[in-house]
Amino acid sequence: VLRFDFNVPSEIQLANFLTGIIKEEGFSFSEEAIKLLAKKASASFRDGLSLLEKVITQENPKKTIDKDRLTEILGLVGDEKVQTFLTFLSRREGFAAIDFIDSSNEIDFSELLKETLLALRQELLGRVKPLFASDDALKLTKLLMNAQKEIKYSDLPQLPLEIAILEFCQLNNHNL
Repeated sequence: VLRFDFNVPSEIQLANFLTGIIKEEGFSFSEEAIKLLAKKASASFRDGLSLLEKVITQENPKKTIDKDRLTEILGLVGDEKVQTFLTFLSRREGFAAIDFIDSSNEIDFSELLKETLLALRQELLGRVKPLFASDDALKLTKLLMNAQKEIKYSDLPQLPLEIAILEFCQLNNHNL
């Protein structure tokens, strides 16, 4: 019997692996960019290579990449966009939150939801300064998780997210 045991690489192992390739290709990535790339590879060397290929095939005469440029190339949702989105929701400004999403053409709704849910998780676990009362954070998390499931099957991917936003803001308005 032949047996193969595969271990899941850590973000540090992925970062080191990707750093070696980056140097071989003659590129220079900031430490933040390498960490973000390793994080987005989701413990997969193959996914890390795919993401890296996307980045290094972009026109870049200087061959330098920082975190902002990486976020732009890969269409990632930055922390500042998540915080802006959550701030609109914390103020119960549903239409402003929807306008924010609509005005950001490059936003991937699935990525926004994933990053927003991660931020809400941090809040629910008491790891960051809260924007919401705990029951509101829980309600919003549940609504966004449902929207995340529905996006996959919707002809209009933004619609489940918009409904979740309006439902959350409406719930809170009725509670006032």
